[in-house]
Amino acid sequence: MQKNLVSSNNNVEYAGIVEKIKQDDLKAFGELYDCFYSRVMGFAFKFLKSRELAEEVVHDAFLKVWEHRQTLDPSLPINGFLFKITHNLMLNALRVKVEQPKYFQTIQECDVVSNKTEIDVQSNEIEMHLNGAIEALPVKRRQIFMLSKMEGYSNKEIADELNISTNTVAGQLRKATKTLKATIKFAATI
Repeated sequence: MQKNLVSSNNNVEYAGIVEKIKQDDLKAFGELYDCFYSRVMGFAFKFLKSRELAEEVVHDAFLKVWEHRQTLDPSLPINGFLFKITHNLMLNALRVKVEQPKYFQTIQECDVVSNKTEIDVQSNEIEMHLNGAIEALPVKRRQIFMLSKMEGYSNKEIADELNISTNTVAGQLRKATKTLKATIKFAATI
């Protein structure tokens, strides 16, 4: 089996920083920003395809972390929380973008697009939302999902690899699937 799994010690590694942030430590917040900015920015840019919009979303995501610092739990992975916030802000940004009149006008002018192209675009958008939702899953859940669905591991193999029970694996897969189904359903309505 592969050993290139995401380390479950990420939350331990950043627990001290999170604890300091909860105590209003701006220096610790700066450390968090430095550690995650490029990864979150890459995630947002890949999803939004606009550097300006991605920068705005990432800035807002870090701002939300700061605003909710008192409720942070150092025992939970901060990157999962940060990517979830970023994902939600990206969806909101896309929703606003679609609701702006100039985009409606552009859509009306491009009415000549064939059904096949529209289906391809919709499929790509749903895939983009799905990839974003996978990235936003909590670290352990994403790890279990990737091993199961992308690598083809059985629940038993995953349980052995991660030193957890098969019931935990099954529960995490159910939760991941529920989240991803909701994302696909939402993306299909956009």
